[in-house]
Amino acid sequence: MKNLQLNYNTKFNNFIDVPVRSLIFLFKKLKVFDLFQKFIPDNRAKKGTYSIASLIMVALQMLLFRSASKNEFYQNKKLGRAYAYKNIGKLAGIEEDRFPHSKTLDNAFLNLNYSSLEPILFKLFHFLCVSKLFNNHPSLKKNGSFHLFIDAFVSHTYYPESQHPCEACPYCLKRERRTEEGVKTWYLHMNVVASLIFENGFCFPLYLYPVKKKKSWNALSENELKQECEMSALLFVLQKIRSYLPKIKLTVLLDGLYANQVALRLLKQFHCNYYIVLKRLSSVQEDFNGLPKQEKIRHIASRRFLLTQTALFANQICCHNESCNILEFHEYAQKKSSKRFAKVHQKYVRYQWICSKNIEEANIFAHCTEARSRWWGEDLINSLKNRGFHLKHDYSRHPYSQGIWLHLTFIAFALTSLLELCDFGILSRKKATIQAWMRQMLQDLFYLSYECIFLCLYPKQLRFSLWMNAG
Repeated sequence: MKNLQLNYNTKFNNFIDVPVRSLIFLFKKLKVFDLFQKFIPDNRAKKGTYSIASLIMVALQMLLFRSASKNEFYQNKKLGRAYAYKNIGKLAGIEEDRFPHSKTLDNAFLNLNYSSLEPILFKLFHFLCVSKLFNNHPSLKKNGSFHLFIDAFVSHTYYPESQHPCEACPYCLKRERRTEEGVKTWYLHMNVVASLIFENGFCFPLYLYPVKKKKSWNALSENELKQECEMSALLFVLQKIRSYLPKIKLTVLLDGLYANQVALRLLKQFHCNYYIVLKRLSSVQEDFNGLPKQEKIRHIASRRFLLTQTALFANQICCHNESCNILEFHEYAQKKSSKRFAKVHQKYVRYQWICSKNIEEANIFAHCTEARSRWWGEDLINSLKNRGFHLKHDYSRHPYSQGIWLHLTFIAFALTSLLELCDFGILSRKKATIQAWMRQMLQDLFYLSYECIFLCLYPKQLRFSLWMNAG
């Protein structure tokens, strides 16, 4: 930390004691307000006092600062302090000494379409490419390819007595279960998210696809419903990503559901490499077991375990009339002797994947590392649900306004991830948790004067570092 601080000029000292300055600088360099102003049309009959971009920025602040609800944000007693309204208003692009009411947000979002927020994440990713983040840190890419993870998750659950128009909502998937008391009914909002994941833990969401309901899905089980949602969304997700990013190399990481002919053809059509978990294709597994395989073993000493890894592979195996490669990985971990008590002393894992890339003995463990990195995508949804973003909370009960809040949640997650990678972000965070760090920024807006926060010297360049994830 000290070495990082000494390598830069004194302007970086401005971010150590006042963390909110790092967020202001990030907004400024990424031009977040300008992006909202450019892509989100104002369809209101009466324009009102506040622009749409300012109202979107206010909602984004609630999510960035980890407010559990709109009421919690507005009922905060510290919001009535002399500097509070002026500071958070300035951060939202409001020049006057005023701040919009929560009902103003609700009324404005009723006239918006969530699809207008789709380009924002792609534009932020384009900024990362232009700023040479991936050129300066080649470890973020493997062989010049980005890793794309696609998965479905449930954002909201409603019941017939909930204050939400379940029957009229186009995104409410009806579920029923017979019990002794009768038929229990509830509704789910299923979404499919495509995000870029990197082996150092950095995760960047790209596209969110809300799944619309179909009556034919009502009789499906929970697992079958999730599978149908993921498969039906695959074509739309790949089309949308290729429309924004037609030239970049993509390696898609998928679970065993996509090991079928339709998915393999779609991935080939959109020029995507892939690693797909091999679970259900018994015929392919039998072919793999019956063929001569090349094997390689290595031993690794991690911080707490002694690892013995074995990798096997076979190329050119027929899978749904497509030629694929099969990769198998075994890992046995034995805990090192220590005085520290631990419940897990040894563990064993085994994986199999279908691969589009040709596998060689020299790079077999590199393929295994790429395929296993899909775990970071699973951790993305866990972070949104359990680490301060309150993904399951409905900031609005209107079906279309919910899409606005949901997209803003992913934008807030992306901005937080970028803030963690910035050099000045590392300095201002120190050893605090991410949630405490963001809440400290809100405290700065409440207590510090306008001049102290906004009228200070800022660096000219936005620089990123991977030291934050080195451990």
